[in-house]
Amino acid sequence: MKVKWFLLVVAVLLLGFVFMPRGLNFTPLKLMGTWRTECPSHADRFFRITESTIVFNTGGYDVDIYFISNVEEQAQGSETVYEIEFHKEGQAENTLTLLFDPSPPERIAFENQRHRVWLRSSEDEV
Repeated sequence: MKVKWFLLVVAVLLLGFVFMPRGLNFTPLKLMGTWRTECPSHADRFFRITESTIVFNTGGYDVDIYFISNVEEQAQGSETVYEIEFHKEGQAENTLTLLFDPSPPERIAFENQRHRVWLRSSEDEV
């Protein structure tokens, strides 16, 4: 009987380690919200981060909605670097690296587009 319980406990612990989330298992509040840029070529676009999704508006009424599966956070000088892993149902994971600057006004830049700055919007489009 003791062996049976021991094996059950070991199995539960192994499953816990296998399925344990990496990094943060939540999206930091400071990233949540709608973000817009003043860049003329993207003036009609925004992206929105919630606790479990990231939504990209690609102009007009076109949106792409992804589920956030993991968030990694690393301080880098006055900024914080966030790596967000996200996916659509049944598709492969993607990684988005954001640079967050908390000094007013709060700003986000995509690592591969540092020249385009996104500011928090007070609007709630989605």
